[in-house]
Amino acid sequence: MSAYSATFGRVSSSVLPFLEDSAVVVWHADKPQYQNQMAKRMAEMIAFFAPDSALAWYKAFMTCMMKHWNTIDHYRHNKFLYLIRTHFHGMLEYLKTHETKEVNFAG
Repeated sequence: MSAYSATFGRVSSSVLPFLEDSAVVVWHADKPQYQNQMAKRMAEMIAFFAPDSALAWYKAFMTCMMKHWNTIDHYRHNKFLYLIRTHFHGMLEYLKTHETKEVNFAG
């Protein structure tokens, strides 16, 4: 079992291809304004999910990032760190607005 699947458990196999394709879009975005806009839009998607689905989305996103982090060259680290920060912030906002009492990230 790999480190990322051991950390986040099993995630939906239907979500990962979408997230990986979205990461490719961010990878090819050269202008910082477009990169930031894409990251914010992806993170804002969390707000539209039901609680179980939001957690599954976040787990799948982090799984995707962990899986591909070693393949990101040093020129693109900042844009992917920003993407991770915006997703983390989006998840915190989601938890705050939905008054979640307890979250089990281990799945």
